Amino acid sequence: MRKQWLFIAALVVTGCGESNQTETDKPKPPNVRVNSKSDRPKSEKSSQKNKSKLIIATKTMMDRAKTHIQLREFGKALQVLNQVIQIDPSATEAYMRRAGLHADMGQNTHAFSDFNAAVKLQPKNVSVRNMRGFFLLTRRVYDQAISDFTKAIRMDPKFVQAYNNRGLSYLAQGKFVNAIGDFATAVGLNPEYVDAYNNRGMAHFRAKNNDKAVADFDVALRINPDYINAYHNRGMLYFENGQFQKAVIDFTEAIARDRHNPKYFNLRCAAYGKLNKNNEAQADASKVEWLQKLRNLNTVVAQAPKQPTGYIKRAEHLIDGGESKVALVNYETAIQLDPIFGKSYSSRASYWFRHGEYDRAIADCDTAIQVNPHHDAYSIRGDAYLKKGNYDQAIADFTKAKRFDVTVAKAYFLRSQTRKSKGNDTGAATDLKRAIALDPSLKQMDR
Repeated sequence: MRKQWLFIAALVVTGCGESNQTETDKPKPPNVRVNSKSDRPKSEKSSQKNKSKLIIATKTMMDRAKTHIQLREFGKALQVLNQVIQIDPSATEAYMRRAGLHADMGQNTHAFSDFNAAVKLQPKNVSVRNMRGFFLLTRRVYDQAISDFTKAIRMDPKFVQAYNNRGLSYLAQGKFVNAIGDFATAVGLNPEYVDAYNNRGMAHFRAKNNDKAVADFDVALRINPDYINAYHNRGMLYFENGQFQKAVIDFTEAIARDRHNPKYFNLRCAAYGKLNKNNEAQADASKVEWLQKLRNLNTVVAQAPKQPTGYIKRAEHLIDGGESKVALVNYETAIQLDPIFGKSYSSRASYWFRHGEYDRAIADCDTAIQVNPHHDAYSIRGDAYLKKGNYDQAIADFTKAKRFDVTVAKAYFLRSQTRKSKGNDTGAATDLKRAIALDPSLKQMDR
């Protein structure tokens, strides 16, 4: 059963209809000629012209509001919708979209007021009434929601969404027989209505009709093999019935389609625990921790979308979780936001280094050092030069990075061997001495 909805994505409503009646449609007194366009008074022409301008203006504003919504610029969208309603108080679509915004922002009183205004403007519009009912359903005002869905069904007995939504309301009230009946009507009207099969499956599940529930989930997945809710619901049924291996399979299918949802990992972890597969259970538990940290980082980015540091931290965390491609996108975003922030380049250089792209790592470090010299950039560039066999440059960068570890020791050791092969015994001896001082184990390798 779907519980997460965005009203602003669901609202598709037509605006108020304009009368199509023209002057030529009206009864004409005898012996009176109807004015042609050119004969009409200037005031009438001006009125029609202003009306046309108003229609064009409000349509343009509605398009702008939709763009703001798509970009998740909800505050700007709200301002535009307010202006549309002020200009045209009969703009039903503006009320509906504003209602959706208020609903998503948790401003339920304002949302309900806007839905009421839309219903008042178009009382016979089943879609408008259905959306108000759905809003009430999500706010657990079930009786009023059922009233709206019922009225929509009376106006259009073939309106399948209203049956499905009324079924959800009955299901939430524990009225399983009523719910099953509405979902059955919905699939009868539309045999491909995957949501109704899934929802009826959940109603059967709650009513302990397990075989019928599994059958409905199976049908939903035959219609849409990527329907995550059906995998989740069927997995839950299997888990409650002690069929843990089947539960694991369904939760795994859900994870394959939504790998960043900790819910499915938690459920599979529990199923693995019941099967005494402790290693698998621990792996899922670790993944849940990683996902929770990712959500925290997502929040940081959302709160400061123009700051590169949030994207860099999220990229590093994504790399730790094996999400390299997504991490690279985050590095690129950080660089676009602030092209002279050196940390972005050195962090991406680390990404390139891990993937064996040593020239790209060096190039990013060069840029980082140019815009903001810091130890990390020198250190990473030193590692890249070491991998490419450029020991002089590697050691020079390690020195600037003030770095002294076994990797630096390796650079000195390898350069000592190179110098020795070229007959520079003095230089070789000096490098070997430095290498052994940093890593005494290299003394054994020199023998």
